[in-house]
Amino acid sequence: MFGITPMPIFDPRQEISYLSDFMVFFKPGDIVQFRPIDRAAYDEHVARVETGRFEPTPGPLCSWCPYRHECPEGRFEHERRHGIAA
Repeated sequence: MFGITPMPIFDPRQEISYLSDFMVFFKPGDIVQFRPIDRAAYDEHVARVETGRFEPTPGPLCSWCPYRHECPEGRFEHERRHGIAA
């Protein structure tokens, strides 16, 4: 798999909050799907991440997201889909 993401998905020192449990965003066995974006959209996402304004997009992958416990939208989405607390 080749590509770039606006948010880090690898942190060997585990200093990023959503990578504190596991240094790689994706866990063994995860199935992911990326959606292509143009350079302008990528630059906008990077700017939002750098200023702390990147807004999550809740969806079916929230249940597997390690950041879910710090993300109100992710917790709500998990509870809505599974009927149990995250």
